[in-house]
This record gives sequence, C-alpha cells and structure tokens, in this order.
Amino acid sequence: HKSAASAVQGYLNSAGFESETIDTTYDPGFEDPGRQAYATVFNDVIMKNQLYGAQNWIMDLQSRSGPRYAPCSSPKCNTARKHQFRSAVLRRRPSLLVTVYYMELLPILEIAKDLGNLAVIHIATDMDTRMGDIFTPSTFPVYPRFLAGIPFDVDQSIA
Repeated sequence: HKSAASAVQGYLNSAGFESETIDTTYDPGFEDPGRQAYATVFNDVIMKNQLYGAQNWIMDLQSRSGPRYAPCSSPKCNTARKHQFRSAVLRRRPSLLVTVYYMELLPILEIAKDLGNLAVIHIATDMDTRMGDIFTPSTFPVYPRFLAGIPFDVDQSIA
C-alpha cells in the first residue's frame, strides 16, 4: 500500500493540495509489534517469493471470519488503535482524510465522525475492494461525508 499511498500523494500534490502520508505500520505513533511482524512476513516472504496463492488463502480465511472490527463508537468504546489514529489526525488537523488501506476503514470513519465529521475518501487499490471484509449489512457505514473510489465499475469490485 506504500506505492498506492505515494501515488495518491503525488496526484494531490500535483493538483496543488498539501498532503502527508502516514505509514500505519511503521510510523512511530503506530508501533505495534504484531502488525510489524506480519508486514515483514508479507513483504519478505509472500511478496518476494510471489506466493500470491498463500496470500489469497489468508485473505479468504480473514473474509470468512467476518469483519475485522466491530463498530466501536466513542465515548463508550475506544481502542488503542483508534487512539493512534485520533492522535495522528489531531496532530495534523486535516480537512480531509484519504485512505488506500481498506482493513482499517471502519475505525477511521468513526474517528472522522468523532473529530467534527471530517470528510473521508477511500481509494481502493485492488479490483476487489474487499468492502465485505469491513462492512456487513448491520455495519454498513451511514456517513454522508464518505466516498469510495473504485478502480472498475464491475460487480467484483463493489462486492
């Protein structure tokens, strides 16, 4: 997702917008040894050895287990991860959040709402946007300031 984030930042900068990319795996405010270990295995084993079948199998298992995050509205429910996102947004005070990593979209939408209804644009980077991994009919976002850009207007991208 680094290359996708870098590309989006380049598009925004070339259009005259000021933007900043946050690496939620390695930036100091997002330290998490488990996530970093998974990223190392993903990059150094799966991607370098082109084990795409293994990655697809892992993603299929994740999909079968349901959404990664359950809705967790503040103030009654907070997590350490949401605090990391909230702190990053408060330090930067953006007028718009742009994401390219779908797995943490639900907590990002929740903190965007918490922090004054910030607009959120998610730019999908794969043909399969994997929204079914994040949202179910009961967790589908009702957030008027959210848009998702999809790469292809086909059923496989929207599922």
